[in-house]
Amino acid sequence: AAEIQKRCPQACDMTKKTSLLDIGHLTKDAVAIIGNDTGPTYFASASGKPTIVLWSNYSDPQIHAPRGKHIQVLQQDDLKDLPVERVAASLKHI
Repeated sequence: AAEIQKRCPQACDMTKKTSLLDIGHLTKDAVAIIGNDTGPTYFASASGKPTIVLWSNYSDPQIHAPRGKHIQVLQQDDLKDLPVERVAASLKHI
């Protein structure tokens, strides 16, 4: 989250500040959703907003990823090796 805010100061960091019940409210005005393979990202993707799911090698996105035309999965064995530029470029296309 710190790296995202460093590169995109207008991003809102809500890590450790929300509950699952807050997700629906937060996605209402979101431009897009970017998150890793976790429950909050799945709940947020149900809003229909453009969603990028960051996926590591711990499970198979073909089986477990959320579905929809508005969802794109970016997979990297280790997410620390996923370039921010790749995520930004993907966001422009969904």
